[in-house]
Amino acid sequence: VSLSTIERCYRQLMSNFADANIVFAGNVDLDVLKPLVEKYIGSLPVGKVATKEVDHNLEIEKGDIYNTFEIEMTTPKTSVVLTYSAMMPYTPENNYLMSSLSYILNMIYTETLREGEGGTYGASEQADITLVPKQQASLLVQFDTDPERANRMIEIACQAVEDLAKNGPTEEQMEKAKQNLLKNLTENRISNSYWLSAEVMYYKYNIDSDTEAEALINSLTADNVKNIAAQLVNSGNFVKVVMNPKFVD
Repeated sequence: VSLSTIERCYRQLMSNFADANIVFAGNVDLDVLKPLVEKYIGSLPVGKVATKEVDHNLEIEKGDIYNTFEIEMTTPKTSVVLTYSAMMPYTPENNYLMSSLSYILNMIYTETLREGEGGTYGASEQADITLVPKQQASLLVQFDTDPERANRMIEIACQAVEDLAKNGPTEEQMEKAKQNLLKNLTENRISNSYWLSAEVMYYKYNIDSDTEAEALINSLTADNVKNIAAQLVNSGNFVKVVMNPKFVD
C-alpha cells in the first residue's frame, strides 16, 4: 500500500455518487443540516452509471482444512483457531441466532475449558453472518493452551459445537442468551452507530432490523439455535489451525 494507491482509490470512490445512500444519526438541527447537505453533498459528482459492489471471492476455504505448524517462541504455548462456515440467508433472525450461539458457547467454554480443565485463560468465540458479497455464516473459536494439552482442549471445543448441533442448548442457556440480546439491544439503541447501521440496512437492503427486534429475540428457541449450529457443523466446511512452539536444542 502506497500513498499514490490510497489517493487513486479515494479519487475513484469519490468520483461517482450515483445511487449513493448517505445516512445521518444523532441530535441534529434540520434547519442547520439542510444547507450543509445542499452545499457539501449536493455538489458531489454523479456519473451516468451507478457503481456496483464487487465480489473479490475472498472466502473461507471450503472442505476440511488442517494446518499445524511450529514457530520459535519466547514463551511456549499452542494457539488454536477453529472455524465452521456455511452458506446461509442473512435475516435479522439468523443474525440474532448466531449471536446467541456465540454467547452460549462462551458460557460452555468458561465452564469446561477454563474452569473444568484449567487449560486456558479463556476462549474467544466470534459468530458472524454476512449479507454481501455473499450470504454466509461463520463461527470462529480461538484459544491459547499448554502444548501438551492442546489435543484434549481441541476435542472439548469441537465437542461443544457438535453437541449444540445435535441436542441444542438447555432452556437455561437459551434464556440467558435472550436476556443478553435484549440487554445489548437496549444499550445499542442509545448509540449513533447502531442507528447508522440500521438505516443502511433499511435503505440499501430493505431490511428492517429494529422495529420488531424485541419480539424477534423473545421468539427465539433452543431448537432454532440447534438448527443453525447443525447447518454449520453439517456443511462440511471446517478449518483447524494449530500453531505450536518450536523447541530448539
